[in-house]
Amino acid sequence: MNIGVLGGGSWGTTVAHLLSRRYDVTLWARNSDIADEINAHHTNDRYLSSAPLSPKLQATDQLQAATRGQSVLVMAIPAQNFRAVLTDAARYLDPLTPIVSLSKGLEFSTGARMTEIIQAVCPGHPAAVLTGPNLAQEIMAGFAAASVLATPNPCDQSHLQRIFHSPLFRVYTNEDVIGCELCGVLKNIIAIAAGMSDGLGAGNNTRAAIITRGLAEMTRLGLAMGAKAETFSDLQEWATLSQPVLARNLEIIPSASDLGRATASTASFKTCLWWLRALKARPRSCGSLSNLGWKCPLQRRLCRL
Repeated sequence: MNIGVLGGGSWGTTVAHLLSRRYDVTLWARNSDIADEINAHHTNDRYLSSAPLSPKLQATDQLQAATRGQSVLVMAIPAQNFRAVLTDAARYLDPLTPIVSLSKGLEFSTGARMTEIIQAVCPGHPAAVLTGPNLAQEIMAGFAAASVLATPNPCDQSHLQRIFHSPLFRVYTNEDVIGCELCGVLKNIIAIAAGMSDGLGAGNNTRAAIITRGLAEMTRLGLAMGAKAETFSDLQEWATLSQPVLARNLEIIPSASDLGRATASTASFKTCLWWLRALKARPRSCGSLSNLGWKCPLQRRLCRL
């Protein structure tokens, strides 16, 4: 089986590395230096330090080479470039090739989720999302991890699960694409508020209250956008158990804490705030902060930043 992975960042390279152990994988990196380094030295120092990559993994800076004739196309492209790259790649795709998004976020201009973009750009292609509480560096170090693969068709679920699943990377399936994508977006937004409370020295009780109420807001917004409540219930159970770790493991938290001390913020922090604005940009009929009003006070107040 041939698999194309578009995006030579940390997560795209990590997933390509995992898949290349069993399949013929071609990774597309926009930067030719990264592609050359992967082919010559089996590393991606810019994004994964000195972690060794599978020698079977092949990389290219030519989009056609990574797209044409692939059995599955995996998209690890930042949300704001996702549509443009997929539009360029679509002309090389075979009909009905499944497209799996690894990307978290919403398109700023439309508020669209990544699978919505897939359906718009490549109608008729099965669209799926692979998402979970994963850190690329830990997976490259050999630690076990789990993710959820969401797509509405049970046959596509089973087919794609077998492709991505491995002994140390367990993949579970879910039909709630909307809920799974929103969890990946909204948890980071709530983490901003939690990090701000840390920066202000508010303490663990305040952080726990923000996370608990934030999860309630996530559920309300998810339901308004067509997600299923049980998707957020699963997330709540996980977050309750790992709450002390949540605010420390998200890369946006240091900058959120900085904001609490009135200092500079990072690109990741700004990106999450833009996601909030993207939520407001969604049509009211599709579910948005605009038509939930007071039911999402944390997220509405963060929008004012």
